[in-house]
Amino acid sequence: MIAYGKLLCSWIRGRQRLGTAGVAVIEFALVLTFLALWTAAAWDLGNVFHQEERLASAAEAGVDYGIQNSATSTDYTGMISAARADADDPNDALDIAAQQVCLCSGGTTVNCSTGYCSGALPNVYLQVTVSENYPTIIPYPGIGSTIFLSRQAMLRYQ
Repeated sequence: MIAYGKLLCSWIRGRQRLGTAGVAVIEFALVLTFLALWTAAAWDLGNVFHQEERLASAAEAGVDYGIQNSATSTDYTGMISAARADADDPNDALDIAAQQVCLCSGGTTVNCSTGYCSGALPNVYLQVTVSENYPTIIPYPGIGSTIFLSRQAMLRYQ
């Protein structure tokens, strides 16, 4: 009877060791999955910030082109081309818009050709907006698989 008891205890200890090894593999697989998801999320977040800086720089380049003189202040195609060149966008993937905006001193928008601000001429600004739909590595709950990014630059011309 004692030999049978020792054999049973030995068999139970062996089974426990096998069960522990299997649990470790499952835990490693779960941890690895979450680590991969966190890495993808960190990559996406960092890349979103990088893309936003790229769009802001492109918008500023477009406005800088337009602010040079009176001829370039209405050259919207040139502003868009300058923004596209700064963003390194040869495939026209970005949505870029350039325009003149006229504001009164209180911030009210008026028509640039016919608008007046309490008897005075409005301040003329050049505005370039650059936007894109950034595709994420994986779709996130509540966000989806694309994030809309947009940046705008505006400088006073007159």
